[in-house]
Amino acid sequence: MTLAPSTPVRIWFNRTFATNFWLMPMLRANPDGVEVKIYATHSDPNSPVLQGADLTELEPKLDDRAYVEWALDFCERHGIEIFLPRHRIEVIAEAEERFAALGVKVLASSASALRLFEDKNLTYAAAQRAGVAVPPWRVASTAAGIELALESLRSELSPEDRVVIKPTVGVGAQGFRIIDDGRRSIDDLLSRNPTVSSAKLIEAYRGSEAAGEHLPELMLLPFLEDPELSVDCLSSTEGELLKLIPRAKLSRSRVFTEAYPEALELVERLYAGRGLRYITNTQLRWWRGELALLETNTRPAGGLYATELTGVNLIWDAVRLALFGEATELQPQLGASYVALESFRELRTAPER
Repeated sequence: MTLAPSTPVRIWFNRTFATNFWLMPMLRANPDGVEVKIYATHSDPNSPVLQGADLTELEPKLDDRAYVEWALDFCERHGIEIFLPRHRIEVIAEAEERFAALGVKVLASSASALRLFEDKNLTYAAAQRAGVAVPPWRVASTAAGIELALESLRSELSPEDRVVIKPTVGVGAQGFRIIDDGRRSIDDLLSRNPTVSSAKLIEAYRGSEAAGEHLPELMLLPFLEDPELSVDCLSSTEGELLKLIPRAKLSRSRVFTEAYPEALELVERLYAGRGLRYITNTQLRWWRGELALLETNTRPAGGLYATELTGVNLIWDAVRLALFGEATELQPQLGASYVALESFRELRTAPER
């Protein structure tokens, strides 16, 4: 089925990651030949995503409630039809019906799914209930709690297992550290490994507690082994998984592979009935020889643009679902491998505040 609306489809990216710049040419090169007009907003006038859009605007600094009102006004002013939110995505999803009243399709999972998968502790507990393998983990948000969590977790691990920490709520590798209590060598200090000793970690938390500072909740778990499997997923508005594109990541190389069918089975089990919609991504690693959940992102992965190598335009499929109720019939062709490179774009005039 070929679709050709008489006017351009207006698509808006609010404040989002730099890699979403590469989704914009994918939308323009959609297999239906539909003309699109892309809008982008950001708080940083030098954001790369502003360099790829047809119309840009700087975002104001607002609280959640005021931001939703501003977003509704932006949509109305520009006749937006497709909204791809990242910033304030949860409160935007909660206001989905208000956007729909303006004729705007919000490409986001349900608010309940966003709340669940935003918190890695809640995600692991839900995965465990669904029969999805997870490594042993603990959570703590105080110095004393971290000490107890480390002692408890290490009682389940082998001496050679490394413990890592990361915030229960965070993006990507933000805050990720490997606990290393060994003797520090010059090589350690000069390496790029993100390590911290348990003594320094506990000292930092103790000092912040004394100063009355906010302390993020940490998840403690064993280091999971490579290769990492990253599964890009397209789901219907009812949460049905339509397309899964798995890629294995080892060092710099990436390969779209069908070598791990169990990865897709785990994703299907985890997603069932959760309200995940449009494009999401789940990452898996190995724990004691078994694939285990690392995390689920309720957004397009940073490397989504590489799925072009499978012959599927996944970002357009999501837009097509929202607009016309169906994705393309194209299914991913696996086997391609690639390496990611940095590029550049000349900085055009920044939008006015």
